[in-house]
Amino acid sequence: MNERLTPSQEKLKIEVVIADPERDWGVYRDIYLEALEQEPEKLGIDPEDPKVIDGIEHLKTRSEDDWKEALSKDTNITVLAMSDSRVIGMGRAIKKEGEPWSMGSAYTKEDFRGQGIGKKMFALRLRNILNQSGKEVVVEINVGNDEPTKIATFFGFKEVPERSTDEVVYMR
Repeated sequence: MNERLTPSQEKLKIEVVIADPERDWGVYRDIYLEALEQEPEKLGIDPEDPKVIDGIEHLKTRSEDDWKEALSKDTNITVLAMSDSRVIGMGRAIKKEGEPWSMGSAYTKEDFRGQGIGKKMFALRLRNILNQSGKEVVVEINVGNDEPTKIATFFGFKEVPERSTDEVVYMR
């Protein structure tokens, strides 16, 4: 019998890279929009919120320059997980004025989950934050989204109960 293995069953060579605005804006756009449309809750987004639906439609009309600019900001670290030159995951970290760095949303295509890709993306974002003299990093995870909580705990983050809510686990 000649059965074909799914990506989650085969051992893949995974590379995680910092997104380059000139080279990667299109693939970043594609995987980000895929995540928003297929599993917005993985990005911490409520798919029932009318503002979210309008926002997704707006993102679809963004120009190439807009996507490049989003990837170029010093206050944003975006990583892409690649396998055989295909983008299979993305993750972001964001720095807002006067606030600590925040591990932003992350997404891995369903067929590629369970292979440590989320950990690799988290590690590269964290390493780049620390290399930029980031002294404080926080993680906010929707309650029930257990995998990111496990990953953050693996890297030494602990819940801050007084900052957590019924909807969000806040970790530092």
